[in-house]
Amino acid sequence: MSPGLGDGVVAAALDATAAGVGPLFDLAYLDPFGLKARTFVPTVRERTPVEQVLDAAAAVLDAGRVPGTAAWAAASEQERVNWWVGGLGSVSTLPVAFPGMLGVVGRMLPLQDALGFVNQAIVLLAVARERGIHDRDRQVRMLAAVLCRRDLLGTGETGTPLSWVRRPVRSTIDLVRAVNAEFARRPQPSGAWRALGVLPLVGALAGYVGERSALSRAAADGQQWLGAQPGPV
Repeated sequence: MSPGLGDGVVAAALDATAAGVGPLFDLAYLDPFGLKARTFVPTVRERTPVEQVLDAAAAVLDAGRVPGTAAWAAASEQERVNWWVGGLGSVSTLPVAFPGMLGVVGRMLPLQDALGFVNQAIVLLAVARERGIHDRDRQVRMLAAVLCRRDLLGTGETGTPLSWVRRPVRSTIDLVRAVNAEFARRPQPSGAWRALGVLPLVGALAGYVGERSALSRAAADGQQWLGAQPGPV
């Protein structure tokens, strides 16, 4: 049996993920064209055609409760969480489902599990952020609990992803297998959707529906974990 990844290696990889993804959320608040700012001020009667177009675009963003708009500022914490899960998740799940176009061949590749793992990690980190959880250690423990079924609290194990490099070259295959096995621990689509996922073309649609359901379960598990685990915010 191939050796699995140690808790220290997993923790280091998840910590790097949290560190890399965190700043990306700030991009959602950028307003380079001033459209979001328009949602905070009343629309004036006398407008140029260009201003009318800009106001219409701003209204669309506000209707979608995009981060940085007036509607977003007025939204509750749960509504913001739902936006990340439903809004971002609806778009980010598209590449996860793409391997389903290949049918059974796509299921044989580890790509879908890898993409699904990253997708769920991003949404979980967004959920934690909206819940006011900015402590990296707590974020990593949440990711490990939900995606890897691991409890990292008090393990006392240390390590880095590079610790595998010190092993013999023959362990490269073991490393690939161990990483793929870790990806597969994440919340998965139900058996029915996975069965339909082996069909060419149709598999992409089935994969999308199944992955959206799995993402919702992961987000729910993350919120439950955050509510049950005390820690600094």
